[in-house]
Parts: sequence; structure tokens; C-alpha cells
Amino acid sequence: MTARTKKAPPPIVPPQPPQTEKEKAASLELREIMRSMADRLQQRNLDAAVALAKQAARRRGPLVDHFAELGRRFGSDIDQHEKPNLRVVKGEGA
Repeated sequence: MTARTKKAPPPIVPPQPPQTEKEKAASLELREIMRSMADRLQQRNLDAAVALAKQAARRRGPLVDHFAELGRRFGSDIDQHEKPNLRVVKGEGA
């Protein structure tokens, strides 16, 4: 767009008629279904995170690989600036 181009005004949306009781009930039901789906998805993601943490505690899995790669790539940067305040966390298999 050039400086001379004007933005189009927002479209005029006429007011919606009030919802019927049936429409209100359907809307509430849809919201409840969506909330339930979001809750299930969040729980699935949390379960996956716990599984990853358990694998990492046994020094296995993608998190260990990921952090080892981060250490390889950025470890020298940390050494140059300051000594990191790290501690060893003993896992199940350690």
C-alpha cells in the first residue's frame, strides 16, 4: 500500500436478533464441549510432559538429547561469562 491509499472503513454489522432459548442452550452446550476438549488436551500434554521428565530422570529420551545438544552448542558461551550455578539431580536410574 502507498501512503495515499486509504483503508476501507470497517464493514457495518447489523445487530443480531436475540437468541432463542434453544439457541442459547446449543451455544452453552458447544462451549461446554469445547472446554471439555481443551481440558482433555491439556491433560494429555501434561501426561506427556511427566513421561518425558521420567525418561530424563533415567538419562534417556528426547529431553536428554535436547539438553545435551544445547550444552554442546552454548556451553562455551556460559564458560566465558560466568560459572553456572548448577547441581546434579539424581534420577531413578542414577
